[in-house]
Amino acid sequence: MNENEPTAGREAALNPAIVVLAHRRVRSLDRLLRSLADTDCPEGTPLVISIDGGGSPGVIERARAFVWRSGPKDVRIQSNRLGLREHVLACGDLSQDFGAVVMLEDDLVVARGFMRYALQALRVSGAVSDIAQVALYAPHINEVNGLPFEPVDTGFPAFLMQVPCSWGQAWTAAQWRAFRAWLEDGSNVAGAAGELPAVMRDWPASSWKRLFAAYLVDSGRYVLYPYRSRSSNHGDAGTHVRMASRRFDVPLTLMGAESEDRMHSACREALRYDIWGQMEPRSLHAMTGGAWPEEVTIDLQGSKSAEGRVQGPVLSQLALDDVEQRWPLDVRPVELNVLRESGATGEIMRGRRRRPVGWWEYRRLQARLFRQAVGEPRADLVLVWGLNVVVRAITGRVFRWRWHSRK
Repeated sequence: MNENEPTAGREAALNPAIVVLAHRRVRSLDRLLRSLADTDCPEGTPLVISIDGGGSPGVIERARAFVWRSGPKDVRIQSNRLGLREHVLACGDLSQDFGAVVMLEDDLVVARGFMRYALQALRVSGAVSDIAQVALYAPHINEVNGLPFEPVDTGFPAFLMQVPCSWGQAWTAAQWRAFRAWLEDGSNVAGAAGELPAVMRDWPASSWKRLFAAYLVDSGRYVLYPYRSRSSNHGDAGTHVRMASRRFDVPLTLMGAESEDRMHSACREALRYDIWGQMEPRSLHAMTGGAWPEEVTIDLQGSKSAEGRVQGPVLSQLALDDVEQRWPLDVRPVELNVLRESGATGEIMRGRRRRPVGWWEYRRLQARLFRQAVGEPRADLVLVWGLNVVVRAITGRVFRWRWHSRK
């Protein structure tokens, strides 16, 4: 092949490698490999199992014993302990060898047709400059505040969001090169990280996801997320999870590839959500046929206001000082209420707030939003959610104290 041929031409006929990251969790790896064995991957699909330095003998034995019938298999054992961040970066670099990679950490499972979707999404998104990653996972929880996440379904198979995916993700070689170039330049890594929500700034130094989140915000790029999930997270205890949790376990779909035309349209016309998991004003502007003013910040879960990130008019469920419009909360997802006629009363408000948001006021709003999402919850669910909020708040303060004490 001609070295001077355009990148898009070289990457048109993609044959991505599935790259599995493992270390010491034998049961997790076994579950993922059993999941992969049940998929209908195209013939010739390469599988790379990368085991970080110090991997347990059981993990190495299971990786070597696994029979991969869809293509070549390569077990790579790192000579030194890289840690999760450097291990992910090293495995992402394999995109340059294979044209693209589909990366799976060992606590995941995949849907039967996940690779059909990944191939299609990589091929289509590779031609769109502001898409930096393809997600296989369909989120049901907002990672900023732990509240349910409900994207508006417009009929497209996918939407765009500035939140990185680490629970089943893929990159073309060009998408990965752009991230690597930004990281190696390093001129705005710290500045971009400072623009992240507090919970993301508190992610540990071993988190590659924090770096990628900063890259998305700084470069104005997005992740292509499916409405129907092709991967799920079992949340096994590991580097960043001290206690196992099925909180991020989501339903899988039997659907493989989507409609080609709709995927092309989704990459350019789908709804866009920001790093806070909030719909961008331009998407609400488009949904309302141009009636919604794009200068109004959308903060329907209150997280931006709680961190003092809102200046000027806002769409919120917090109490506002100068209210211009109100909507009752009649339908879900919450943004759809703005398409209905406004009234004299309602929980959703457009206007301005002149006073800071207190911690207790923000927590009360979170509790109300949680009740809205789950209906009339059982007392044990409310207790678990409340304890989670308290633990997140305490650990966030501890992480910030430890981080600043090292400086």
